[in-house]
Amino acid sequence: MVRALAVACLACSFSARLGAQTQPSVPAAPAIVVSGLDLPAAIASDGTGNLYVVDAGCAIPAAQGDCNVYKETLSGGRYSQSRVTSFDSKERPTSIAVDAGGNVYVGVTGKGLVKESPSGQAWAQSLVGCAFAKPTALAYDGKDTFFVFDAQTGHIYREKATDTCATAAVVASPANVTALAVDSCGDVYLAQSTGSAAIVRETPVMGGYAQSTVGSGMAGLIGVGVDAHGDVYSADVMGGVNVWVPSGRDYAEHNVMKGLSLSPIGPMAFDGANNFYFAEFPNSRIWKVSPSFPVPPALACGAPAAPSGGQATAAPQH
Repeated sequence: MVRALAVACLACSFSARLGAQTQPSVPAAPAIVVSGLDLPAAIASDGTGNLYVVDAGCAIPAAQGDCNVYKETLSGGRYSQSRVTSFDSKERPTSIAVDAGGNVYVGVTGKGLVKESPSGQAWAQSLVGCAFAKPTALAYDGKDTFFVFDAQTGHIYREKATDTCATAAVVASPANVTALAVDSCGDVYLAQSTGSAAIVRETPVMGGYAQSTVGSGMAGLIGVGVDAHGDVYSADVMGGVNVWVPSGRDYAEHNVMKGLSLSPIGPMAFDGANNFYFAEFPNSRIWKVSPSFPVPPALACGAPAAPSGGQATAAPQH
């Protein structure tokens, strides 16, 4: 009962923005859409609501078997599971993204960025981009550009599928990055799990990036996402989800689940209809919450005034 109420509060967070929105429809109730996984370490969604999951069972010391990448196909309001590919503990999948053509990209430790392309009833695998040693966080902007955090080098790289290690650009070099997200304007959001964890924003400005802090002072951040409104979501090991709503030059924080009895929450994703998905680690399941407002037009992009605390960062390096 407590868990149901906790997740219901997430739907309330969508309603908090109604003052600036068109009169919404009634939000759908939060629902568990996928269960029975081992360890949902990363999730992604395409424009039609299909889910892609890295189920990292081989990372559990007592577990047997592989780390699987699943596609959860939405049909008639239900999801059916099929396996895209498998890895083992030596080449462990850690992150995932999907493009408009249904190609799935998986960050694999010791291998780099693996592309799985639909081929009839099967998948064709290839290696794309730079062969990153530890691509532990991955985001895709929907415009053929990937952002990858390589824990081996400590860099966030910006690259296209056709890039090599020589042409991939370094966006920033932050410490302890646990998750990445990118909005339609190319702003990159990263979760840093440090002593005073923070959500940091890297905004494209004049060939480089301007860095600012969305929020800080949390503990154990393991997830970050951004919706079609530019609201930033963060998740932590205490089962809390915060929503950071743009407010002038800063962000206003809304504690959605903090202090409530939910398992640690990490991976999160949004689909083309702005439905929000998040995974609970120990309970090995994925929740879906539908928005209570219409999907807005595309974000206004450009070079906005830097939020307070903003600072310039170097132009991307090659």
